[in-house]
Amino acid sequence: MKADYLKVNDDIKLYLPRMTFAPAIFNLIENQREYLSPYIPMASTAQSEEDIKKVVKNIQITNQSKRSLVTYLFYKEELVGSIGFVRIDNEHDSAELGYWISKDFQGQGIISQSCQRLIDYGYKHLDFNRIVIKIVPGNERSLRIPKRLGFEKEGTLRKAFKIGEQFHDLVVFSLLASDRK
Repeated sequence: MKADYLKVNDDIKLYLPRMTFAPAIFNLIENQREYLSPYIPMASTAQSEEDIKKVVKNIQITNQSKRSLVTYLFYKEELVGSIGFVRIDNEHDSAELGYWISKDFQGQGIISQSCQRLIDYGYKHLDFNRIVIKIVPGNERSLRIPKRLGFEKEGTLRKAFKIGEQFHDLVVFSLLASDRK
């Protein structure tokens, strides 16, 4: 990204991580910890603003090294979640797309629009051949996103995702550059 954010539309922007976001990220997680914990490991482990700053620093490092492109999702100038290519495999021109959003902002198309914008960016500017999304099977709202965006279900990775001491399955969806119309 040439600027520090990617514009989705007039209301939605995807900002590269900044330390100044830490208080807002922590407040969001603190207020929705129970809701977010089953899907986002950070919601269980980050117990302070300092913990969040470490996460942000790590994201900045992996983004700079082109191993990820994680952004923070703003809706009408309010931080409401995160979306990004959480893993980039430059050797194979592929990436894993991940996202989370405050429960207060679900059902408004924010994630779908943001995913579509980031997918377009990935194919056009990062030359991806393949983008995957992996979702815990019980996350019904999140499971609708890849279907809505034209991803194909590939299958289930059994007990492939660990949160705390518990392992979870992941449903895998993919979209190839050649799938796009």
